[in-house]
Amino acid sequence: MPSPPAELTTRAETTEAERSCVADENAWTHPPSFICPPGADSSGSSSSSSETPTPARPSSSAAPIMRTIASVGSMLESLQSSKATVAPVASLKLYDGLGSDQVREITVDRLKWAFFSLGLRAGVASTLFVLLVGFVIAGSETASVEAIAALYYPLFRAMLLLSYFGILFGVLLFAWKRCGIDYTAILGVDGGRTNVHAVVRASTSLMGLNFSAFVLYWLALLRIVPHAHAWPASALLLTLAYLLWPFDHMAEWSDAAQRADCARCVGRVLLAGLVPTTFASSFVADILTSMPKLFIDLLQTSCIYLSGEALRSGDWDPQRRAFERGLSVCTGDTPAYRHAFALFSVLPFVLRALQCGRQLRDATAAGSPEWRRHALNIAKYAASLTVQVLSLIASPETPSSGRSLWLAASCVSSLFAFLWDVLVDWGLGPQPVRRAVRYAIGEPVYRGAANSGAAFWLRPVRALPTLWYFVGICVDLVARLTWAVYISPHQRVVQANVTLLLGAIELSRRASWGLFRLEWEQIRRKSVEVHADDARRQPLLPGARRGPSTTHDLISAALSQNIRSMTTRASAGGMHVK
Repeated sequence: MPSPPAELTTRAETTEAERSCVADENAWTHPPSFICPPGADSSGSSSSSSETPTPARPSSSAAPIMRTIASVGSMLESLQSSKATVAPVASLKLYDGLGSDQVREITVDRLKWAFFSLGLRAGVASTLFVLLVGFVIAGSETASVEAIAALYYPLFRAMLLLSYFGILFGVLLFAWKRCGIDYTAILGVDGGRTNVHAVVRASTSLMGLNFSAFVLYWLALLRIVPHAHAWPASALLLTLAYLLWPFDHMAEWSDAAQRADCARCVGRVLLAGLVPTTFASSFVADILTSMPKLFIDLLQTSCIYLSGEALRSGDWDPQRRAFERGLSVCTGDTPAYRHAFALFSVLPFVLRALQCGRQLRDATAAGSPEWRRHALNIAKYAASLTVQVLSLIASPETPSSGRSLWLAASCVSSLFAFLWDVLVDWGLGPQPVRRAVRYAIGEPVYRGAANSGAAFWLRPVRALPTLWYFVGICVDLVARLTWAVYISPHQRVVQANVTLLLGAIELSRRASWGLFRLEWEQIRRKSVEVHADDARRQPLLPGARRGPSTTHDLISAALSQNIRSMTTRASAGGMHVK
């Protein structure tokens, strides 16, 4: 365990016995369930210099009563003595950065409250989001929901889904840290500037802001509060001001630097094909493919405000169930908007395909067999683009054969994406299938003994509980069933207001995907290092083959060492006990 800073190594009020009680490198995720009194050893025993006088022997008839009274008195005196020597929780201190670069001395109370407040904020914000989704779906026939869907639904949908995924990403950061997945090394980020505390607090604040604006707008449509058009505009301006503010909202966690890092990574994604593709940029681009509606929503929101149509629409007319003046510029009847709508609809998948094309070119130039992986990945995104294009060219007059073609393309694309998630991005699946897939995509295949049980159906080296993998596979399969509907711009399977629910399902699936994606990437990188090091130390004779210990045991040992080092790192919530 790393040593604390020299200037913080002396503290008179904390004894060695107190520190031995909570000297656990994982105490930030497993808080101590007991507090040792000063002067007590680690086993919990305590000493006392005073002795209770022995009472005189009573008569035989009163002996049972006197013995009971003496026993109760002894217990009370013992409890009083213990109460006087127990140190309050606030006096026990430890070293923790709470996600910042600077490790400092904090109390156990503050550490517990920090994580309790994170859970409380995330729970309340998620509950508000679920209530809002339920309201939009259940109230699809009411005038207020029709008003939202007619003009401001894209605005609210974009900001609410962004806030929701921010909460999910904060949970991902915590899960990666808790399970020993070194996301700072894999994503190439600064652990002190990418932490759960700042991400969750910012996301929950934005969720509360947009939920409040939604409620006020709904009340304005019911003529309970004035200025219906002001509330969506206020939500948009305040959200942009919060995200673009160049200074820290939470200086303790350098959140301005975190937002700048995120903006730079998104900018790198927008330059796909022109700059080399890193794992972090491909990870962000994959997330954006789960938000195709975000690009459309940003387009329509920008259009209605820049063209002034939001201000010219007038009030909501409950008799006609429409605004006084409808949209004339930001509709499909305008050629410029129609072309921009088609471009923004397919943009996330085009960017990801361009990244794969750049990786294909670089791998081919380097003579790497992994060019096959990138070529197949391009085919996967081409299947997704086919679904979107068929949806864009569809119309109410499209014959049933055209709709059947879209349905067939959706089934093929969804199945392709699901199998890619499980077999390639997560490295899971039956042992013969895993080896065949890795050979097909150009990855090295390490032969070993046949496995059984979870090692056969999943993989031998796993950093997460076995049940999580089966749950993740089921979640991915179920969510992929609605994925084609969600990414299709002109789908007519569900009403427009239901896409908020489909977006929440897809973002939840993407968060689950991210957990296993980084776990497999860490194992894959570690296996390459282990096998390369093992080959240097123990060169094989021609025709010889390594045993399973060099295939699985060495990787597991290296991964365990990595997890141990992660739990002692003072970044993103790591803790050191004084």
